[in-house]
Amino acid sequence: MKKSSVVFRAAAVGAALCLTLALAGCGADSYASSTAYMTAGATDYGTSAKMAPEEAGQGVQLDTDSTLDPRQAQEGRKIIYTASLSMESTDFEGTRAALLTAVEDCDGYLESTSQGGSAEYGTRYVSYTARIPAERYREFLGLADEAGNVLYLNENAQDITSSYVDVEARLAALKEQRDRLNALADKAETTADLLEIESQLSEVQYQIESYTSQMRLMDNQVGYSTVDIQLEEVRTLTP
Repeated sequence: MKKSSVVFRAAAVGAALCLTLALAGCGADSYASSTAYMTAGATDYGTSAKMAPEEAGQGVQLDTDSTLDPRQAQEGRKIIYTASLSMESTDFEGTRAALLTAVEDCDGYLESTSQGGSAEYGTRYVSYTARIPAERYREFLGLADEAGNVLYLNENAQDITSSYVDVEARLAALKEQRDRLNALADKAETTADLLEIESQLSEVQYQIESYTSQMRLMDNQVGYSTVDIQLEEVRTLTP
């Protein structure tokens, strides 16, 4: 091969690597910004649906026609629905069993649970964090309302559509960048060039895995609503 041809090819590979380095730097900066919603919080799409009643012991009637309903969300939007319930019951075991049945019937699962108190003194309590398929979120709240006396209900919806679309676009760009680097690796004529390209491929692949993990997390949060439940036992007073 002529010396001028080698020099030209080396220069071309070097220029391509410079462009790739610039893109990788932009990708790293954009990754930090696109994950901001995870620490700072997504856009508040809704407010508290119900507040605690002023008189102790007064129940809250759940609004089954609430606008915070995943079934009514605009198509294509990525919205995370969450709710917090505070309940009491004189039939502690019955209410707890009904709540667990409701989770199962709605194809959900318990993410965490804790309990304490004394059955002898009627001071038992249990806390659940339930993950419910978004399309059955409203149905589950209705079943919880039937299981015991709801003292407090707070609902919230966070629209993360812009963050999701941003991550999706950057992931696609990184995959294209990976393809370009693989093409350059096939044309590399020196070990030094190949090692540099492989180093960039490693960095790009790391960012791809990070974005992919973030998208999976967002998909899970959107697909499964989170409902925190606090149930406390109330003793029946005898004359």
